[in-house]
Amino acid sequence: MKKIKNYLTAKFLNTYTKLPNKAKRFICFNLRWAYKPGSVLKKLRFRGKFRVRLPNNNHFYMINYGSMIENETFWEGAFKTFENDVGWLWIELCRCSDVIFDIGANTGIYSLVAKSINPASSVYAFEPSIHTFKRLELNNKINSFDIHCEEKAVSNYTGNQLFYDLPYPNDNASLSPDKMKNWSGYKGSMMEYEVETVQLSSYIKNQNIPGIDLIKFDIEMHEPEAIKGLENYLLKYKPIMFIEVLSVGVANRLNELFNLNDYKLFHLQKGNKIEKLSEFKMCREYLNNWEWNFLLFHKDLEEKVKRCTSIYEKI
Repeated sequence: MKKIKNYLTAKFLNTYTKLPNKAKRFICFNLRWAYKPGSVLKKLRFRGKFRVRLPNNNHFYMINYGSMIENETFWEGAFKTFENDVGWLWIELCRCSDVIFDIGANTGIYSLVAKSINPASSVYAFEPSIHTFKRLELNNKINSFDIHCEEKAVSNYTGNQLFYDLPYPNDNASLSPDKMKNWSGYKGSMMEYEVETVQLSSYIKNQNIPGIDLIKFDIEMHEPEAIKGLENYLLKYKPIMFIEVLSVGVANRLNELFNLNDYKLFHLQKGNKIEKLSEFKMCREYLNNWEWNFLLFHKDLEEKVKRCTSIYEKI
């Protein structure tokens, strides 16, 4: 019976891939109401615009290009599977944040959520990939949002730097050769091209930004350099930070960068679970579970975090 089921599933998927996109889109939209996690439906992909619902009747639109982020969001909803360790807390913090930086924005799901949840907020999205930036801009445009979309890479200096990218749209592009060029997990072709880099302290001065409440750093092992670029604004503005940690080296550099006696640090885990830590760490358990994201904020902001979020209820 299982063999028959697998055979029929394979035949169905093979037939589906040969359909025109208009037919694919029609099928997906009509089947989404019946979707159950783990079913074959999640393997169905299409290209085009779709609506993403958020809590309290908020919503936004995205263009689906058939990538993992859009496909997971279409079938499951925002942050239900894709980055569900972070998304729920991002939503809570966006509600009480006036200025939000999305560093490593990709096609913009974090920025779109932020602007949907808090329309009055100022959102800045940084994405240097030549594949991805136009998609970020288009997602901003179809929602008539005023997200500041910057085709720049955030680093510890303003200038130009070699950027490592794949020859097709992907979420793994990076300034770090350790993540891309020297990564043993990828053996395919690689694009190397120069991108404009910006130091956050310079950007803040040039844009006359009076404060930053919330920052997401997801730039594939270049997070320490980007944070270092905040310079004196790190303590002046004391932003709440989400930081991705993909290696022991990145963890160690972050531990050297911060005086962690003055900060509250939490490891974010699947199922809205949270672990309080005294320092950044990376271990095989995290790698196996795709749990790479950390929340960091200055101890002076603890009351604000308690007021705006439910994290202390989950520890």
